[in-house]
Amino acid sequence: MASTTSYRCLLFLLALVTFVFFSAAAVLFYLGKYHDKSPMKVFFNHSVPLVGYEKYKLDAITPADWTWWIWAPVFGWQVPWLLYAFIIPCRRQPPKVFTMPFFIIAAIAFGFIAGWVLLWSKHLVNVAFGFLGGACMCLYICLALTYHRLRDTYETTKRFPVCDHIMIQLFLINGLALISSWATYSVFVHLGIIFHYTSGVEEHITATMTMAGMSAVIFFWFMLDNFVFQSYTLYTFTVYPALVVGYTGVFERWWDYKNSDNNDRNDIFYVVLLGVTALLALLKILFMICRTCLRRKRSRSHVVTADEQYNMNEY
Repeated sequence: MASTTSYRCLLFLLALVTFVFFSAAAVLFYLGKYHDKSPMKVFFNHSVPLVGYEKYKLDAITPADWTWWIWAPVFGWQVPWLLYAFIIPCRRQPPKVFTMPFFIIAAIAFGFIAGWVLLWSKHLVNVAFGFLGGACMCLYICLALTYHRLRDTYETTKRFPVCDHIMIQLFLINGLALISSWATYSVFVHLGIIFHYTSGVEEHITATMTMAGMSAVIFFWFMLDNFVFQSYTLYTFTVYPALVVGYTGVFERWWDYKNSDNNDRNDIFYVVLLGVTALLALLKILFMICRTCLRRKRSRSHVVTADEQYNMNEY
């Protein structure tokens, strides 16, 4: 009993540490966007990320300024599951989704994002890229841990509390997927900046290479999402809207509406990429609805036994 209580207290403490790192990243990003009015303006050479991306602007890569406001809902989506994490250790029979490795890696991810904000504001492009890439890797690991733990939880019971199902699927998993997706998009933008401004690759070649990488990633994820790990990722839908927003920002900024003949290969590439990503998003929704209906049809014909009632072991 004492060991169980100690473990719960440790989980609560790690949840608090994760929340502190998240808050630091969100506050630094907010203060960085208004660096001229910020009490911490000594830490920021320019607005994060608007002015920095304007300085390292790339044709067919840098999106419109409004695109970067997506960071606000990205951070906001994390708040519910972070608060939910404080409740879990206090419950008598909680779903065992949050673990010590999860909180540690999530805290490191938010720490990387906070470091990226400060480094990017100082024009340390290469180092900032490493921090943002590190954040992506940590977020991917958090997603994998969550999928694994949730799958074990679902296999333990056939009657899972609806409120826990909503909090875990909608806010925890989709929140992590949203910030992972947008961080991945930002990584490719940074990679293009490094190719052109650090390695000296021509701008149009940089744009083509960056878009090719984005295309490969989105197709790879779609195949894994819907045909390999569909039992894990069935309700994960926020990956695609984040990318659609990014591609729309590029389209709005660089597409020549007045004279379409002025649009080059990369402009057309981005239009196709935007359309395909939107199509994949619609297909994801279709798969999600169809497979959910199929699951419900099967569950109606299943008789729940006493052993399958919701009865999670204590931490």
